Amino acid sequence: MSFQLGSLNRQFNTESESFQRSFNLTHKGDPIFSHVFDGASSTNILLGSETFVIKNHFLVTGEEIQYDFTGNSRGIGIDHTSPGISGDTILPSSVFVIKLNEDKFKLAATRALALSNDFIGFTTVGLGTTQSFTAQKPDTKCIVTI
Repeated sequence: MSFQLGSLNRQFNTESESFQRSFNLTHKGDPIFSHVFDGASSTNILLGSETFVIKNHFLVTGEEIQYDFTGNSRGIGIDHTSPGISGDTILPSSVFVIKLNEDKFKLAATRALALSNDFIGFTTVGLGTTQSFTAQKPDTKCIVTI
């Protein structure tokens, strides 16, 4: 058996022709680091159990995520007596995950509260379909492909 070494030479006009610096990372079509959801949907936000339902959320307990409800939206109403909230009535922009399974999770006000399963209570769903969660430290996740 013999091997031949070969080479391919190509000249690029600009750096952007050869390097892609930004792209959305997905797994089988599901986004890994950012999730847009309908904040007014009672199928995404389960009020009785204070649970979010987002298919394949890829989040882990204690992970910090950013909550955003910009535009013509109103944030998700929360119980102002929930641990770590200090009187807020709308879900804060920085929250921490309590993972229940691959499709469901709860939120806590701090990482320590998430690790001790002390979650934020919900009072109302939001208003508007453009609400999202985004991982705060996506570089800390390990992605292995074979």
